[in-house]
Amino acid sequence: MPEPRKSSNAKSKSDLHRDRSADIAFGTILRRYRLERGFTQEQLAWETKIERAFISELERGVKGPSLLTIMRLARALQVLPGDLVNEAAQLVSKPWKSL
Repeated sequence: MPEPRKSSNAKSKSDLHRDRSADIAFGTILRRYRLERGFTQEQLAWETKIERAFISELERGVKGPSLLTIMRLARALQVLPGDLVNEAAQLVSKPWKSL
């Protein structure tokens, strides 16, 4: 009997790891900017109209942001949305241990 074919939408373990590393990297950058600006998670949540729990999940890399979320965070942190994304991308390209 032939082996079942994998769906073209199925992700390998390395793909899932890569996806999570991008979320972790974004969270690392988000936390850094938040702390540099002197915001608590609650203050950032109020400024962005994003739930504090979601900001916590973003910072821990549990969830990834939508484009709208990135734009709201960038506005509150007074940084360009592309800067958040580019700095996260630079972290992803470094070895995993640096995160």
